[in-house]
Order: sequence, then structure tokens, then C-alpha cells
Amino acid sequence: MKAFNYIQLFLVVLFFIFVSGCEKNKKPWPIFPKEEGSALTDLKPIPFFEGFEYGTSVPEFGIPSGWLEALVAGSKTDRGWGYRSTFGLTGAPGVTDGAMLASAFGGNNGTDNAYLIVGPFNLQDYNLLKFTCDVRLEYTGPGALIFRYSTNYPGSGDPEASGVSWTDITAINSQLPTSAAGWGSINANISIPFNGVFIAMQYVGGTNAQSTRWRIDNFKLEP
Repeated sequence: MKAFNYIQLFLVVLFFIFVSGCEKNKKPWPIFPKEEGSALTDLKPIPFFEGFEYGTSVPEFGIPSGWLEALVAGSKTDRGWGYRSTFGLTGAPGVTDGAMLASAFGGNNGTDNAYLIVGPFNLQDYNLLKFTCDVRLEYTGPGALIFRYSTNYPGSGDPEASGVSWTDITAINSQLPTSAAGWGSINANISIPFNGVFIAMQYVGGTNAQSTRWRIDNFKLEP
């Protein structure tokens, strides 16, 4: 009987050592993924609308299909852009929806330089496009939002790699809020007469110690 009890005790101790080791080696869920989304290759038609209405089909802090988060080499890798299922523009009292959110606060030391990219778009048949979206700036501190486009981004990888060029979309950037407030709307006419254009929202300058936070919802391009 004594030998049997010692065997039981030995097995119990082994079990708890195993469980403890598993917990110790478990990696925490990243708050903002480093880079998500497959390479962007398929041409997207115009009109184009993204309301980020994914509910729980896209994980919190993930990147929806058809979009790509790409980080500049040397920038902070544990924040940047992420989907939030209840951070969108409220459509009615008590109703919330999804949005894309950018922030650098917390986590590892460093400065954000993260591009949220969509495309490529077939724009060669349009001389002028109407762009609209809802945007919200929160908190004070560093961290700018810049809308840009590129005709030579390869669809994946470092957005500021050698040979890749981006042009600021002044008509949009001039309407972005400069101080924290509620939701506002961007309404801009833009001219980008090229086929295979990528459009990016660059979040740059926020740090782990101090950072603005931006929300984007209802991204639309139409003739």
C-alpha cells in the first residue's frame, strides 16, 4: 500500500511540473500584430467601400482580408494598426461597429511607422475620384496620420524599401483633424490617374511613452 501511495504522489508532482512549464512558456497574445494580411495582388474595382463590419470574424487587433499592415524597418513592431470590432462610428444609439485603429502607446520601446495598405486599384479610367471616410483623433502627443499612394509598391514587404516611392494625398491630409475630438468626415476629390495604385494610411511618430490614437471607418472611393 505504501509503495502505491508513493507512486501516486510522484505522478501528481510530475503533472504539476508539466502544467507549470506550459504556462511559463506560453506567449502572450500580441496587442497589435507585426504584419498581417497576404500580399496584395488582385486589382480592386471602383467603386470601393470598406465599412469594417466584421464582428468577430476578424480577430481583435487583426488585419482584414484585402488589407495589409506593413512596417518600416527599424520601427516599433508590437503596436501599429489593428481591427477593433466596437470602435467604429456609432450608427444609432446603443449600436457600435468596427473600425481600424492605430496607436503606439505601451509595449516595447520604439517609434511607430506603420502603413495600412489597400489596393491595387484600377484608376486608369477615372480623371477624378471622390474619397470619403470617417476619422477620429484621440489623445495628445506624437503620432501623425498621412494618406499616401504608390504606383510601384510590390504589394508586400517594407513600404519604404529601396525603390518604393509614395506621394502624399494633400486633398485628404488637409482635412484631417489636428486635435482630439469626436468623429469627423473627410470629403475630398482626388486625381490619381494610374492603373495598379496602392493607397496607404501611414501612422508615424507615436512612441511607447506617448501617442495619439486614430480611428478610421467607412473608407470609400467612387467616381
